[in-house]
Amino acid sequence: MATNSSAFALRMPPEVKEAARELSATFFDEPSDRGEGRTNMVGFGKSINEALNYLLRRGLHTTYATLQNYLLEVQQQQDRWNAYMAFFMANPAARNVLPFNLPEGSQPRVWLEELMELQPEDFPEGADRPWVADEYAGTQRHLESLSRAIGAIQRAIAANPR
Repeated sequence: MATNSSAFALRMPPEVKEAARELSATFFDEPSDRGEGRTNMVGFGKSINEALNYLLRRGLHTTYATLQNYLLEVQQQQDRWNAYMAFFMANPAARNVLPFNLPEGSQPRVWLEELMELQPEDFPEGADRPWVADEYAGTQRHLESLSRAIGAIQRAIAANPR
């Protein structure tokens, strides 16, 4: 016999269930109520139920807007990794990318300079090829999972316009 909560979930539109499934496969930052500029990392550990609860609490439209904003941030990160990968593609013998290898004042150069300054023990010779390749691939996977979640939420909104 189904409980009230499970019966409710069984009657839920399939587009909302799909949105929860895709949302459970990614993570993102949302604005925090702890102050300006602060964010909370949101992830569901592959739990569709937790993602569904999040969608019910926040709503499809709010979650969609949050994901769209976060997608822009991740795309900026991807632009940085693209610049580093372009350097390695143009310089196959290079083991590391250093700030002077990048255009003056560019976001990838500034970020790498800050990284080397803040963590000199980890990046004494710039960013090495294996680390950059791993971060590039991880960011690509993250963009893919965010895009799938956004698409599923768009379909749920279109199917359930209230």
